[in-house]
Amino acid sequence: MIKMTKLTVTAPDGKIYNTRGQVLNDKIFIYDKKAIIDIGYVISYTLPNGLQKTCEVEEPGYYGNVSLGNDMPIYQCLVKDSKQKKENSMSAFSIGTLNNYGNNQIGNNNTQNVEAVFTQILEKINNSNASEQEKSDARGKLKAFLKHPLVTAIFGASINAILGKIG
Repeated sequence: MIKMTKLTVTAPDGKIYNTRGQVLNDKIFIYDKKAIIDIGYVISYTLPNGLQKTCEVEEPGYYGNVSLGNDMPIYQCLVKDSKQKKENSMSAFSIGTLNNYGNNQIGNNNTQNVEAVFTQILEKINNSNASEQEKSDARGKLKAFLKHPLVTAIFGASINAILGKIG
């Protein structure tokens, strides 16, 4: 079970709201039905070692109108560490020539490898000798797996591209 963390949510107008949630990589899950969170809001929390973390909400991921059970979070916020956001704002520069003789991937937050693996799985399902019902069932189970909050927290933005291919 993932530990609930005390969170301080600060709106752009300075209003502060205290709540609890789960913090996983670049996602924060909030189960509080009274919470109001939007793009640009700042969420602060303290790590177990006492360090204070501050993140900015890039995508609030509101699911308050979905009734899939009591354990479903109201918000699945995609966040960016405020410190990291400042570091990534550097301008690009040229470092020379790159000769590619294999599978290489360059850049920040690349998701191609994850997408490639799930695309291969989807192709194998679609090209299998199974009945259309079995293929549909397998695609449905893959889609359900990819929509699980823990999976979306691990894989982040690459999930949306894969879900688009499943349909």
